Order: sequence, then structure tokens, then C-alpha cells
Amino acid sequence: MLHEPVRQYRPPPATGGAAVLFEVPDILYSGRSGGRGLPQSHAGGAKNGADIRIVIDVITALQHETCYDEFVLASSDADFTPLLQVLRAHDRRTAIIATGSTAVAYEALADQYLDEQDLFDLLVPAQELEADVAEEAAAILEAHSVAGDTAAGGWPNDEEAWREFCEVVRSDYESSDVPINCARLASRIHADLGEVVTRTRWFGGGTFRQAVERIGLPNLNFSPHHFWDSTRHPAPEPVQPGPSDPPEVVPAPLPPGITRLCDVAKMPRLPQEHWPVVFKVLSEYAREFDFNLSEASKWSRDRATELGVEVSRRALLYVVRGARTGGADLSADQAPDAPAIGRAVFSSVLEQAALAGFSASEDEKQDLADWLAVDASNSRPVHGMQ
Repeated sequence: MLHEPVRQYRPPPATGGAAVLFEVPDILYSGRSGGRGLPQSHAGGAKNGADIRIVIDVITALQHETCYDEFVLASSDADFTPLLQVLRAHDRRTAIIATGSTAVAYEALADQYLDEQDLFDLLVPAQELEADVAEEAAAILEAHSVAGDTAAGGWPNDEEAWREFCEVVRSDYESSDVPINCARLASRIHADLGEVVTRTRWFGGGTFRQAVERIGLPNLNFSPHHFWDSTRHPAPEPVQPGPSDPPEVVPAPLPPGITRLCDVAKMPRLPQEHWPVVFKVLSEYAREFDFNLSEASKWSRDRATELGVEVSRRALLYVVRGARTGGADLSADQAPDAPAIGRAVFSSVLEQAALAGFSASEDEKQDLADWLAVDASNSRPVHGMQ
């Protein structure tokens, strides 16, 4: 199950199970979790055929002897909105996995909505709680793609690597006079042990902290950045802003027209001066690297930080999707420049607003163009918009 819903009126299902339906180019796969299965079906490359087969699979699943209590639909197509209404009428939970732009009404009907960043977060659970360790683990997981049991020059088996891991952590724990920095030790261990850390995801723990907890060290305590022996080490002092640290910046409120577009089109609530930097760093990435969605968001976030702009990976993913929708695909052979990305995002935001039933006036379009720092006169219509 993707989530634990709050049930106020419906009893728990007699049998567990989720029907999973995918709509992807040239193929449709219908799978399931729990219960007896539905057959796979293929759409032969025709979108309408895929849509029809998904609907048939859902109707078949509703009549199946297994009670599928949740349906997971991997599609951004708002044409499935009536299908979600049917599932709600049958008191079934629904989840949408969408990697493209979706209509607000389509998302609103689902019990849960997942986009690219949600999928990345599911692949790296609990890291956000570990601050520096989280960043280190994410970088390790994203920087390496490994397969097989042993890398060249690596460990003959995971058990030997696990014993070495335990010895290193225990030695540092017993010899250190101060709390141990999690990120520093995690980085050192990864450099020493190599790919086994990535392949086993910290020996099955998922995170460095959970792997350390499995060792069974006495009197172990953790903070977001350190771990220590409570009988020998003083607890680390909470990090306090120093006199040289910049004061906390309270973001200025957005203009009403921009706020409205953020609400209806899910546009990131970035300050006006951040948008040109976002377009610039994504253009740099597209020129310098073969496109990879996860790497694009991480590299561009780090590059923006170097330029003095803090922007989330989720906001960058929105821009990547919008650029693709508006005709500035970052994976194209000829990488789009920053102005082209900006114009594409401008068109995509207006399209999303239109899908949500909001028709922007000419003044509002100009306000958006000014906010994004783009030349609206050169933007191209998207899906028939003028």
C-alpha cells in the first residue's frame, strides 16, 4: 500500500490488494498486489487503445473475486477523471502516479497523488530526517549505478563488509572523546568500503543511522548530526546562528495575480529574482550533461546554491516538466537556452491554469511574463492556447 488512509465510515477490506495500472508509450501493463491476478494487457502503441484497456481492466477488477481496495493509476491523462469517479462510487481508494502536467480536478479526485519527486523520496526513505547524513546518502545513491554481487576490487561478500563496518564504527565510538559527526564518518566508510554500501543501502538499514543502530552500541544517542555514548560524551550543543550568519529572510508576499496562478497551476512560489537563475542553471545542465531527471534536479539545485539562490528539487522538477510541455525539452539533442526554457514554462503555466478553469487576462499574462522575466511575445501556444 502507498499510504494509510483515514477511514471514518468504511470498514477494513476483507482481503488486501491493490490494482496497479500503467499508461506509458507503446505499452500498457496492468499488475496487482495481493489476491489473485488480473492478466497483463498491451496497447500496441495506440493511446486510445491503452485508455480503453485500462478502463476494461478496472471494470474487470471491480467484478473480480478478489476485493481490490486500492487502484493505482500511473497516468497524467485527465481523461481518466470519470474513471476515478466510478472508483470512488465503489468506495475504493485511488492513487495517481503522474510524471507530467495534470489537471487539478483529476488530482483532487484521487486519495493520493505522487509526482517525480515523491517517487525519488520513496526510493530514499527517512533521509530528510538526518540532515547532513541525508545529503551524503542521497549523493551516494544517485552517483552510483551498481549491479551484481561484487565490484572489481570490492568485497567477496556482504558479511565481510558488514563486519568491517561494525569494527570501524565501534572503534570510533569507543576511542572518541567527543560526539561523532555522522556525515563525516559515513563519507569515510563509503570511501573505504565502496559499492557495497550503495548496493545494500547501508547493509539493509536504508540509512547510515539505522545501520549504526543495528550494531548494538551501548548507551547510544543520536542527534540529527551526531551520535555519542551518553555515559562518556557530552551531548552536542544545538547549532545556533553565529554573528556572521545572515539574518533569516522572510519571503515577501507574492502579487495577487501570481498567487492565483500558483494556486491553480501549482507554480512554485519562488521570488521574482530566482526565476532567471532557475532557467540559467537548467540550461547549463542540459548543455553539459546527458539528461537524467534525478541528476538534473540535484545538479541544478546545487548550482543555484552556488549562485546564491536556494531552490527545491521539487520546484526544479516543475520547471523541467513545464519546459517539456512548452516545447523546450531539456533532453533534446539541441539543448534549449535559458530564454527558451522561460518561454516554455510561461506557456505551460497558462495551460495548467486553463485546465483548472482559470482564463488569464492579458494583464495577468503580462504580469506572469514580468514575474518570470520572459518575453511573452515569443512564447508559442500550447495545446491550442492563444
